[in-house]
Amino acid sequence: MGTTVVRQKRRIPLEEVSAVCVRRGVVGHELLAVGDEAFKVVVAELGDTGIGKGVPRKLEHFFPVEARSAREGSEWEGLAADREGRVFVMKESSGTVFVFSPDFEKLLQTIELDASESDEPRVRSLFEDPDAGAEALVLLPPSDLLVAKQRDPIMFVQFGPPDTRVSAGGRMSLAQDIAFQLSENAHAKLTALRHWTMRADEESEMKSVNDMAIDASGRLHVISSKSRRIYRLDIGDHEVRIDDDWDLADAIEMSKDRKPEGLAFDPDGRFVVAVDTKDERDNVFLLAKLEDN
Repeated sequence: MGTTVVRQKRRIPLEEVSAVCVRRGVVGHELLAVGDEAFKVVVAELGDTGIGKGVPRKLEHFFPVEARSAREGSEWEGLAADREGRVFVMKESSGTVFVFSPDFEKLLQTIELDASESDEPRVRSLFEDPDAGAEALVLLPPSDLLVAKQRDPIMFVQFGPPDTRVSAGGRMSLAQDIAFQLSENAHAKLTALRHWTMRADEESEMKSVNDMAIDASGRLHVISSKSRRIYRLDIGDHEVRIDDDWDLADAIEMSKDRKPEGLAFDPDGRFVVAVDTKDERDNVFLLAKLEDN
């Protein structure tokens, strides 16, 4: 178990941040952030001087009026970007992934995540309860997605093209900055291929998964708003185990209205943690490198 040290903190123009990721921009790396209410992505420079102020890219015009005016808001919880800079945003209640062009001028593809044919009932119900269901995603080469179920129980589900065949006991390939292969269609469907669970004692410790990030060595990390920790995970054939963890309580001021929900790695391997809050205080934190803790 380790601790974290804040190197920078910043307020970006987004309430209730639900997910973050890092991508290569035109002149350097960028931090992207979404919230579960607004139909926008905030883009901030991320370099030697840390996290920039952030500029919102509004995306309401891609969605019908009834969706924009829904009481639930955008319900955007998962966020990822590929090597081309394309941005993947997941709507938690429907399992829909929207793929935007790097400049956010086009909605390139809408991906339906279909769990209905899984042999596991808990996978089939992944999108039935937004408060406990699909919460985070990362990209898997060449054209798959890994989705985390938030809680009750915590699960990790791999989605891929319907004709994909995977070994039930095969190891997962994880990497940063992958070249994701989109189909040529405006609409696509990925089906649930396999899933991983956690031991009851470790799930009880973690309590929830609120975002996922992959480090430069291809290791999966998750953040929990309930335990207020970051966990490095070991993904086995059928089960996910906790390999290490870092406490956030001493580094970031938190309360029931300030919860850590976003996780990414900057180019130097430092944690970027985003806080879900409606107040006007800092909501993004750059934490010390792992080896410094």
